[in-house]
Amino acid sequence: MKLLKASRVGIGANDVTRILILCERKRAKPHIQCHHGNMTDWEASYQQGETPWDRGEAAPALAEIVEKFPTLFKGRILVPGCGLGHDARWLAAQGCEVVGLDIAPTALKKARELDPTHRVEFTQTDLFDLPKILLGSFDIVWEHTCLSAMPPELRPRYAAAYKSALKPGGTIVGVFYLNPDMDPGETGPPFAISGKN
Repeated sequence: MKLLKASRVGIGANDVTRILILCERKRAKPHIQCHHGNMTDWEASYQQGETPWDRGEAAPALAEIVEKFPTLFKGRILVPGCGLGHDARWLAAQGCEVVGLDIAPTALKKARELDPTHRVEFTQTDLFDLPKILLGSFDIVWEHTCLSAMPPELRPRYAAAYKSALKPGGTIVGVFYLNPDMDPGETGPPFAISGKN
């Protein structure tokens, strides 16, 4: 993993948000490939057990980030597209207040089962229609695979949704798989990300 950018940028009137962008060019195993044909039907993927993106543990990049930036993860953190909640639970174990967000009820049911101490608040809602209680209430938004699951035409709405969730001066921390190197037969995320988009 390498740090691409750590900067303060304005993403709205009178507010400044830090964006820490990291990337990996190679994954440890094949990423996303679903056979039912509709990449936006996340509920069907979880019901059918077609979740090859789920590694069964938190993203290894989280530990690397904490090693490089030990005081970064603090306060209230939103994890959009949390799936089974591995990253959300890892962040909660670091002492953060975490909200895991997903649109798939089966994923959230399993995430809650994996969190018997209820350290994470798992919420079923649409990232593009956040409830008022979540607006402007997060210090950090953790991005890991949510963007690559969205068609490029939704990316402006995605950016606006992240902005709306953050407190003024909040931080977006993300690990992006840019132009992933793949072995023969592997498939990548449904919507590729390059340094240009």
